[in-house]
Amino acid sequence: MSGVRDTTVVPLHRAPDAGRTPVGLSFFGGADDPLISADVGARWSGSTSGPYRHDVLGGGHFYTPEIRRALPSRIVPTHSAASGSAS
Repeated sequence: MSGVRDTTVVPLHRAPDAGRTPVGLSFFGGADDPLISADVGARWSGSTSGPYRHDVLGGGHFYTPEIRRALPSRIVPTHSAASGSAS
């Protein structure tokens, strides 16, 4: 699925010097994920001035087939005139 990445890149992420990007960003985390800390979603919100969505999904680091099938409905638009916000 295009646009979906594993969150293990989070420790390597650095915001560009020019500021936040104006594209939409969706962050998905597992409620019982032992690899990703609870504050990672909030830290990613600072990377965009566009729409932002942070969803905590059931399970751990990997999604069940049912959750994976539902992910497209949770992805925010790639651009919008609205400012970023968590939901």
